[in-house]
Amino acid sequence: MLGARLHRLHTIVRTSVRLSSSTSSSRRLLSTQSFRVSKDFYNERQQTSLSPSTQGDFWLDIAKTIHWDTPPSTALNVTDEGIHEWFPDGTTNLSYNALDLQIENGRGDQVAIAYYSAVGGLSRDITYKELQEVRDEGRNLLLSSHN
Repeated sequence: MLGARLHRLHTIVRTSVRLSSSTSSSRRLLSTQSFRVSKDFYNERQQTSLSPSTQGDFWLDIAKTIHWDTPPSTALNVTDEGIHEWFPDGTTNLSYNALDLQIENGRGDQVAIAYYSAVGGLSRDITYKELQEVRDEGRNLLLSSHN
């Protein structure tokens, strides 16, 4: 029974991936976009992120760019043992931020994973919605095998 379910999951993964022998339009779009910042801007942001007097506020501002179940009030805590704990009083779900939130924000049909093999010349594009379907099928498979 579990073998049949795993085969079904493998089939879903295999069929949800679009194979193409040419470069995808999303890859062409990404390759033509430029995301450059000035060296001064980069250096200023780097110094702000590392300086003990501004570091906490800097990283708390960055933390506001993702969804938190419980937003953090502390960016970094260093224990007596020297262990660095980032956002120790905050809780978030990285899977939700990486996948579900993207779909909620209207990006479901955009490419979430783009793969290009220079050796085989194949490309695979998986949209956020397709990735969510595969994730949900895997979750359902695990839940059903537990019962």
